[in-house]
Amino acid sequence: MKSKTILLALLFCAFWAKAQVYYYHSSQSNYSYSEQYINSHSTSRNLSVDNAVDQTFGYLGRLIDEKKEKEAAQAKKEKMQKRVAEMRKYYESLSKYPQKMLDGWHEGVLLGSDEYIADAKFLVKNNKVTEMVWDDWLPQELNFSGPILKCKTGIRIKDGKGPLEGIIDVMFINFIADSTSTAKPALKPGKVTFWTNNKNIKKIGLQFEDFSLGHFTHYFPYASPPKCGADSEIVVYFKPGLYTYKATILSDWGYSNYKTLCEGKVRITEEGCEIIQINKESDLKR
Repeated sequence: MKSKTILLALLFCAFWAKAQVYYYHSSQSNYSYSEQYINSHSTSRNLSVDNAVDQTFGYLGRLIDEKKEKEAAQAKKEKMQKRVAEMRKYYESLSKYPQKMLDGWHEGVLLGSDEYIADAKFLVKNNKVTEMVWDDWLPQELNFSGPILKCKTGIRIKDGKGPLEGIIDVMFINFIADSTSTAKPALKPGKVTFWTNNKNIKKIGLQFEDFSLGHFTHYFPYASPPKCGADSEIVVYFKPGLYTYKATILSDWGYSNYKTLCEGKVRITEEGCEIIQINKESDLKR
């Protein structure tokens, strides 16, 4: 049966959230949809005058909303271009650069173009980036890493898209300011495994923080739980911290009528593994 193991990075989009921050909304397809929508309906002989008026105002409302979105996206783009330009100008203004970086973890700034800027952490060995992580924990595979010259290098992110496509500049501004410093090592993720002994697995919903994790594919006897990290269960990998979870079950009384099975908090530790049972309702009093 297909594994339900989940890398929470995909759910939180910890990687793509950073990449998509600078993906700009293109309203061209929405304009086309709006025009097609109003034209296909306004030619109908069965439309009343009131419906035609409502659709016209709805069409104008969509155009106004799309215009606002386009203007907001342009403003964000211009703000990012200004920030990138300032960062590059500051780097070029520095008169001295360390000849070689210390081995260890370093914080760096990524400039993918005038549309993208972000911070990340990098492991440097022999004056070359060997590892990269987002958000101080999420590993990012690289296809290429060049030599570091004047505390600057170029990397290519595997399967990078949009602003993350092609060669991206990495600048180690902090090390230029203090050539004796390194950053704290990146955090190592831990995991938490959720399992249930409730046979109504398709009716159970599970949330971790604000994200829905889908449904279980297995249930186990109360006295025979699966091993922590079992591929058959819902396994969340994430950075160390204290997080909330909640399990609900669909009631037999009606559609979308959910009641809480259990909820609580779980602490994820580095390279640790916690296991949590999502109980039957009859087990809640145990």
